[in-house]
Amino acid sequence: MAAPQRDGIPHSSFWSRRWHNLEPPLGALIEDGILLLVFVFILIVAYLALGVLALFGYDPVRVDTFETIHYYAYLVVFATLMLDLIIQVLLHTVRKK
Repeated sequence: MAAPQRDGIPHSSFWSRRWHNLEPPLGALIEDGILLLVFVFILIVAYLALGVLALFGYDPVRVDTFETIHYYAYLVVFATLMLDLIIQVLLHTVRKK
């Protein structure tokens, strides 16, 4: 259904205009959220694998080293995605329309 026209100019509703303004940044935020979930899932699987290694008697010193590396991997993923999120929000805020 086409938008009603007033004096030959297409007229859109208030909510339609708001949605068109919000759609690009919301799309970017949703994509970042999905990426975060994928990375966290991968890190959880790696953490569970470390637990299995420890359960089967793998050298505890090595498992501890891998857990330390795993912790910093979580930190890097979180920091990278938060930095990306902040940059996207700032770019959307200062972008000319």
